[in-house]
Amino acid sequence: ENYFPNLGGEQEHIFNLRKHLESPQDGSTPADVRIIVPNVAYDVWRGPLDDERVIRPARSLRVHGLGSASEATLTPLAFPALRRLFAREQFDVLHIHAPCDIGLPSWALWTFDGPIVGTIHSYFTHGPVRAMLAPWYRYVMRRMTRVIAVSEAARSTIARYADFPCDIIGNGVDCEDLQHGRAIARFQDGFRNILCLARLEPRNGIDIVIEAFGILARRCADVRLILA
Repeated sequence: ENYFPNLGGEQEHIFNLRKHLESPQDGSTPADVRIIVPNVAYDVWRGPLDDERVIRPARSLRVHGLGSASEATLTPLAFPALRRLFAREQFDVLHIHAPCDIGLPSWALWTFDGPIVGTIHSYFTHGPVRAMLAPWYRYVMRRMTRVIAVSEAARSTIARYADFPCDIIGNGVDCEDLQHGRAIARFQDGFRNILCLARLEPRNGIDIVIEAFGILARRCADVRLILA
């Protein structure tokens, strides 16, 4: 569900995973990749432009709730659109990011006949609504051929409700891109800078970051917290 023009870690993960699979640096065989994502309504495009390998079969809605905001492709038109797409492309493997999300992931689960890899990206706390969704989480995990989580915390989030084998593969850093960065002059004043890069959503725990920095700053006078 989450891809450009929306911004976020999952979007970057998918974009860079495609680059790696199409041009692997370890000598393995390149993969033929398609990215299947919703059409979102935005006046201004943010992120890389689509090419012919980015396929948008249906339109999504912006949904707010449970401490976050994300896209959800709720239209039933997505189901026949995916059936036609899967019949035409004959994919060997389907890789669903955030497979427990309602929308394109669920339409794909009901449509695709073949091996499915799911990557769990998010952490969330337990609550009554999550407990009600436990049967759905168990169903999704049974449909997965293999499961990846980006952290032990992400794995444990779904493991509260379902038993499943899982590989932990942490998010990477694009070192080649970041090494071209330049220092911001006003922050080069002798202080040690701590950068927190995150959306200002309750579940991202920015309040915990600020509280922790308050403890650190009382012990070390030469530190600065930067929220991006």
